[in-house]
Amino acid sequence: PPYLLRSISNSNNLTKHYKVPKIFNDKNRWDKTEQEQKQIALFSIGPRYSYTSFHMHSAAFNFLTLGAKKWLLCPPAILCSGNSDTNMVKWYKDLKDNNVEFNNIIEFTQLPGEMVYIPGGWSHAVINVDDISVGLAVELGWNLQYSSTYRPL
Repeated sequence: PPYLLRSISNSNNLTKHYKVPKIFNDKNRWDKTEQEQKQIALFSIGPRYSYTSFHMHSAAFNFLTLGAKKWLLCPPAILCSGNSDTNMVKWYKDLKDNNVEFNNIIEFTQLPGEMVYIPGGWSHAVINVDDISVGLAVELGWNLQYSSTYRPL
């Protein structure tokens, strides 16, 4: 099923009321300004079994207002890749049905009101597991406290 990801920069109502959570509001930590973060922030809404395949970007957080999301996170040392053709629901179900363990993959379910932080460079995939899931994803940028040698090319 389709999964709608839409920039909030197109909505004055959303961007006017959006503020970076205090825990991430350190202007010297991220290579993106608050204005840049607002420009690429994504409102998401999707029915059960909509998903995003494994992908990677700079540090981000995802706040869920409604529904539930199954997360699969891979540390940078673990190769977890996919493409938009990878059906994550089928991939996940096949592995679970065959009792394949997710060695080194962090798996958890996000519930309404919870915020998930995804460190920069960590591959991740998401499957919506409730009737409808609604959230906000904000890419913070690369952490300036780390050398650029730790950032993927």
